[in-house]
Amino acid sequence: DRVLPATDPHGLKIALVEGFAWVSDGHVWWIPIAGDPVDLGEAGHLLAGSDRSGAWAVTYLDRGYELSRIDGTTGARGPSYASHIAPFAAVRDGLVVGRNASFAGSASLEIWDPESGAARQVDVPAEFPVVTAAAGDVAVWYDQACRGPQGCPGGITNVETGNTLTLPFEETNTYTARLAPDGSRLYAFGTDGV
Repeated sequence: DRVLPATDPHGLKIALVEGFAWVSDGHVWWIPIAGDPVDLGEAGHLLAGSDRSGAWAVTYLDRGYELSRIDGTTGARGPSYASHIAPFAAVRDGLVVGRNASFAGSASLEIWDPESGAARQVDVPAEFPVVTAAAGDVAVWYDQACRGPQGCPGGITNVETGNTLTLPFEETNTYTARLAPDGSRLYAFGTDGV
């Protein structure tokens, strides 16, 4: 029997290849399938990677965030990267945030590669897209600016091709959406049998 050193049994856990990452009591832990838990240092949140090969530890700073990748096989915590905003999800080639429309351009999903510092944008048909899930090459989002009486449909966008499909349910259901690790399947609670 192994005893977990953290006191918050409800802390966020992300299953990875050879164990899981767990954030509890302001620290991120590596819990290997075999072996003792390892304290990887401070973190306030975990973000799933685009697949089970890794996760991201997010540490809150006075102004911005520090992000570091946790290897899903070894549990090693990689170098830290500074960011002005916290990403919402991860796709194969970076971390994703929604960017609202402005005078200078349309709304988009911004994909940032922390290692290279490169960022690119993929336009989406929304005013203020909020990313709720991502995996592989796709991101699920809803338009927070939508004011329709029937709720706001969400979208699923392939960040490589730019193709977007409108999802047949409201933002509350998009908010609970989850994707298979490779992005090939969408899981969400729907209404009216959807």
